[in-house]
Amino acid sequence: GGWRMTMFMRRKDENKPVELRGYLRNGNTTLSETWSYILPPG
Repeated sequence: GGWRMTMFMRRKDENKPVELRGYLRNGNTTLSETWSYILPPG
């Protein structure tokens, strides 16, 4: 077994990149490092 993170988002402007960040947490306990990604214009 393992953990999975899923994100759903809508762009405000298709011509600008979007910065995504996330991490896994259980209550006040952080379970993972911070994940960062730049979604290019699309």
